[in-house]
Amino acid sequence: MPLPTNPDGKTPPVGGGGVCVNDDTVTCDSRADCRIAGVGGACDQPSGPPAFQGPCPRDAPSRNFDLIAVRAADVLPDVDGDGFGDLQYHPELIDPSGLMYLKRGDLDKQGMLKAERRVEPLILRAAAGECIQIKLTNEYAGAPLDFDGFNSLPMIVHQFSNNEIVPSSEVGLHPQLVEYDMSISDGMNVGFNQRQTVAPGEEITYKWYAGRVDITPGTEGNRTATPVEFGAINLMASDPIKGSNKGLIGALVILPEGSTWNDGQGRGNARNPDGDLGSDGLLTRAAVTVTHPGGIFRDFVVLHQDDVNMQFANAAFGFAAGAPVPTVSAEEEPEDSGQKGLNYSTDPIWLRLGVGPTANPAVTRTVDYTNAFAGTPNTPVFESQGEAIRLRILKPGGHNRNSVPTLHGHVWARYPYSNDDGMWDGYSYNFDDSQRIDPTNTNTFWHGDQQGHGPTNHINVVPLTSCPANGDFLYRDMVPVHVDNGEWAIIRCN
Repeated sequence: MPLPTNPDGKTPPVGGGGVCVNDDTVTCDSRADCRIAGVGGACDQPSGPPAFQGPCPRDAPSRNFDLIAVRAADVLPDVDGDGFGDLQYHPELIDPSGLMYLKRGDLDKQGMLKAERRVEPLILRAAAGECIQIKLTNEYAGAPLDFDGFNSLPMIVHQFSNNEIVPSSEVGLHPQLVEYDMSISDGMNVGFNQRQTVAPGEEITYKWYAGRVDITPGTEGNRTATPVEFGAINLMASDPIKGSNKGLIGALVILPEGSTWNDGQGRGNARNPDGDLGSDGLLTRAAVTVTHPGGIFRDFVVLHQDDVNMQFANAAFGFAAGAPVPTVSAEEEPEDSGQKGLNYSTDPIWLRLGVGPTANPAVTRTVDYTNAFAGTPNTPVFESQGEAIRLRILKPGGHNRNSVPTLHGHVWARYPYSNDDGMWDGYSYNFDDSQRIDPTNTNTFWHGDQQGHGPTNHINVVPLTSCPANGDFLYRDMVPVHVDNGEWAIIRCN
């Protein structure tokens, strides 16, 4: 059906001109012709370097990902014996209705998550200037499971809450910052754009450029590409409410140009592992060593979750196995509801101290919290052997109650970006003017915690001094209800 802006349903002219972004066989004279044809966006221009293919320069290095969306019920072990696999946040806390993005290679021949892989959200990396191609297949084996829980929404409609909303059976993957054609690679269904989500059994391909593309003023679409080291980027589900609630979240980290890391690339015996070994002996993509033209650093990724419906794996604190975990006592605001965690893991202080989530404040005020963070947590332990560290803090979705992440013993620049264009506005370097993260930027203020970390926010922490001493440094959310419900981890320096 012709779009409202194209009542005659015009097709691109045959002959000279460039190539439409999503079909190399279709030619056109101008960007407008491609728009009228409804085939997706700007044309490549035959004159002037560089030539483009979609959002990417034709000579850009490529990085391809074959991704799948799955139900935890089908690919993870059954913890509670109900016949369905469980997304296990803690030995005592599970979500049998979990949904996940995975790389296709993460599954074994039986269709289960490989035993050597850590259960964690999707974490992708690419170098600045690369052309990223995402193939996403919906492999739900059935409708997403859904159980009543205590995660809630603002009380606007009487007797209507998150439990009345059904999770979508279709999936998409929406990025931030990278360059792409909104009409075909946005990962969400918006306006008159092409459908960008897939039902079970369907697949779709997105193309993103790890950089910035500028249109030359006064020309008919002549473009210039600039690689940009964006750092931390949220990857968000096309279902904006139930997606993050079920664990359908991810991260993309854009590293310096020329970076190498354990990315699973190569051939035969030269193939490297896809991730680094963690302290638990499992392969993880949340912590890898990156080698780049400027040196080496440990790259850590933390995805905050605050809207999960967890269940008790076993009977505890007067609750039966399989019962939903309630919101902690005295918290009545919907924005504080739901269970919390980092990277599909949690370690609530109330569980560590054995007081239960509904213990009255008259009881909890008498509890000795001296050892609340002692020992090895069930949440991530990031390790550095003295290398510099970079911490990527993300929140793809969830409640609007902002977090305040802090890392004990470290300070970092609020705007750790380079001044590549030589312009400084007197307060900070504008991110839009930057092409790379610059740990030496001293023209911005430094701090040891960062306020306002809410849904879609992304933070690049580049400490002034990484691992100033040997030992365990606490990473935590300063918001009490968040840390009490398990939003904390450790950076271990040896």
